[in-house]
Amino acid sequence: MRLFVSALGMAMVGLYALAAAANQDEVKPQLVQQMEACGLDSAIYEILPYLTPVELGGDFDGDGALDLAAPVSRKHDGKRGVALCRAGTLLDVVGMSGRMGKNLGAAYFDSIDWWALHQGAAEQGASEGPPPELIGDAITIGKFGSSSALIYWTGTNYSGYWQGD
Repeated sequence: MRLFVSALGMAMVGLYALAAAANQDEVKPQLVQQMEACGLDSAIYEILPYLTPVELGGDFDGDGALDLAAPVSRKHDGKRGVALCRAGTLLDVVGMSGRMGKNLGAAYFDSIDWWALHQGAAEQGASEGPPPELIGDAITIGKFGSSSALIYWTGTNYSGYWQGD
């Protein structure tokens, strides 16, 4: 009997974890409203859950206020990027064009499949110069089993720092 109850308990924990994971990739109306209030133009961009969780919160610009990030796609061409809302009032969309830092190109954003909040100092990258001094939290983006890069605030804009393969 004890074995059955233990197995049932483990199964329930597993189902709860699966349900929680499934809910992380839903775009909640509240997130859409927050990003639109910050300036995201929903006629141009769509929040897409190609990264989980579908939103990251942190202090990206080091001002002590909560900032939000969400994966987005440009509607007319499907180009992927990241929308970053600073303190609920200032919006930046990165990864759609050009380079961020020395080596992080826009094409990389179309192939990323994970992201995570990075807190603390940046570590030495594989092929770039010294790591940046982070003002606030950063976002690590990457491809499973391959490369990753940091997105971080410089004090005036977002930049990228290649972490390597």
